Amino acid sequence: MLVDGQEAAQWAPSRLGASGMWAEEVVDLPASATKGKSKITIRNVFVSSDLDYNEFTYWVDSAGKRTDTVDVGDPASEAAHGYRIVAQTWQGERTFAFPLPADQLAKVRATQEILQGLRLRISFDGERTVDSPVGEFFGSGHAMMPVKSLMYAIDAESRTMSAWWPMPYRTGATVELHNDTGRTIEGEASVTSAKRAMPANAGYFRTQSRAGGTTPGQSWTFLRATGHGKFVGVSHTMRGPTNRNYLEGDERVHVDGSRTPQIHGTGTEDFYQAGWYFNRETFNTPFHGNPAHLAPATGCPADGDCTAAYRLMVGDAVPFAESIAFDIEHGWTNDVEGVYGSTAYWYGTDRPATRRTDTLTVGDPASERAHGYTGGGEPATLDSAFEGDFRNTPPYQAVHRVTADPVSFTLKLDRQNRGAELRRMGDQSLAGQHAEVTVNGRRLADWVQPLGNQSRRWLEDVYQIPADVTRGRSTITVRLVPKTPWSAASYTAWSLR
Repeated sequence: MLVDGQEAAQWAPSRLGASGMWAEEVVDLPASATKGKSKITIRNVFVSSDLDYNEFTYWVDSAGKRTDTVDVGDPASEAAHGYRIVAQTWQGERTFAFPLPADQLAKVRATQEILQGLRLRISFDGERTVDSPVGEFFGSGHAMMPVKSLMYAIDAESRTMSAWWPMPYRTGATVELHNDTGRTIEGEASVTSAKRAMPANAGYFRTQSRAGGTTPGQSWTFLRATGHGKFVGVSHTMRGPTNRNYLEGDERVHVDGSRTPQIHGTGTEDFYQAGWYFNRETFNTPFHGNPAHLAPATGCPADGDCTAAYRLMVGDAVPFAESIAFDIEHGWTNDVEGVYGSTAYWYGTDRPATRRTDTLTVGDPASERAHGYTGGGEPATLDSAFEGDFRNTPPYQAVHRVTADPVSFTLKLDRQNRGAELRRMGDQSLAGQHAEVTVNGRRLADWVQPLGNQSRRWLEDVYQIPADVTRGRSTITVRLVPKTPWSAASYTAWSLR
């Protein structure tokens, strides 16, 4: 550091700090450089790499009081102080935290025990459908931080938690708080209700909560369920390495047993509709948020990085008729260890709304005869992965046909069906497949599949058949006229109920 052109002091090497934390550093100037002066000109010249250095604010204390402040990044403050910078490599905003004193850190950790050990349990008509830690249920599993979502909130100052999820029931509901913390907890709770007719096919409000260490090679499960319903959101508590690369994990959603995901994301922070490892730090919106980010100095266990996030999928809820598997990776290919917790929100019943009623295995002579299959293309074996599989998944082997000739076959249905779905497994290395569709002699919309993948070639896609074509019928006869080369290894009929 030069003062009025003369070297006067050195900034000490910076201490290695934790991600997301502020650090203040001090240098003492000798009296010989400042005595008798009402102002000084400072010049910092790098000894280490300029990539190792960043600055947000300078304060000057002299004669026992604060005598000046330079707010770096504020044009008026920079101009007033003649601030200049050469070879700048970054500019932007950061929202970090200061290390907590020991007594406050102890309070944070006591609060974490309560948020994770106090559970909300709700039963509807004698069936318990909610059993979740209160922190995650209300949106923040790591700390009593502000949450402002559409369906729940936390007022950190008053330590109040609120939720507005619609929770239908027919005869009665029971709401309980179960204290598994070993601590005495005092507070007040209230529940409001209103009389309203419950539709016959309405599903109950439900949660699915789990917590523990991640397993290498296996995605973290948000929701595994059978029956009929829709996924409407998740609150997620994460702990991983300080480089935060556990946030590279993609979410994937498999509906009704499909081996191809209906949703395949691009990263954990992307799923929570942020980016760059939540580089803007904590935030709240009605449908997504990152209410808490803790380092060891602010409440995360040693050598860890703690993140709490939520995503409500109300307008973009994920429906399922028979089953759902909604999970998320931890790291690029489930290769970053962490400790996770999650509470998924969903509505549904245990009764499925669809049933698989028949399957044609293409290339199997017996199955083709049984289903009256006709069509061209020589049987060929394909050994590949499904769309959405990560790189260490074993490949799947099956026979398929590729043809440009018309294809026809017959599949069984439930006579009481309310429409049907036709699911095809095929080779999507041939991108943009397209076929004309006729069912029971009635021309329907074309079957168009725009996807293509040369490395994960297996794809399961679905064609919807309206109820007025299938109602009262126990079979359907399907005729496909390819407009492009058309691949199929199997066709499966699902009868909607």
